Amino acid sequence: MPVFPDEEVAFTALYDHYHALLRAYAARLLAQPHGSAQIDDLVQETFARLWQAMTRRGLCFETEGIARAYLCRIALNLVRDQWRRECCVPMERLAGNDEETDNCQPGPVVEPFGEALDRLIDARAALLALPAPTRALILRAVVDPSSREPSEKNRLARARAALRQATQAGEERRHA
Repeated sequence: MPVFPDEEVAFTALYDHYHALLRAYAARLLAQPHGSAQIDDLVQETFARLWQAMTRRGLCFETEGIARAYLCRIALNLVRDQWRRECCVPMERLAGNDEETDNCQPGPVVEPFGEALDRLIDARAALLALPAPTRALILRAVVDPSSREPSEKNRLARARAALRQATQAGEERRHA
């Protein structure tokens, strides 16, 4: 597909505007110093994916926030994909269909963030199952944890206990 001047100008403007921000974001994601080659690779791949989306699918951004979110999501997904490739053992190795399995001590096959995601889903379901006033009290305490009146502290302690109990019930169901 031919490159139109408008696409090239738009891409250049996005690159100039977001390159420094994306490098800083990549450094935080990768926990690497700013001069790292991994950061350069991630930023380059992120902009390459943006270019593909703009030229192949005609992607354009209506607001600045959408462009920033799009770029950050690409970078995050690239890091997650890399982490999955590094941490997961191919199923062939576990099944013994690989010649290297004789010398291989495979680690656990886990979906990254799987356990944490399950706990988060259980906590959300437990929070939504609580009565509205109790849920509001917990959410208010999360947003503003400053000291409260003794009666409100007691209600909050009971609400947290109810949330903890509901979350533990979700975990038990998941492990059963």
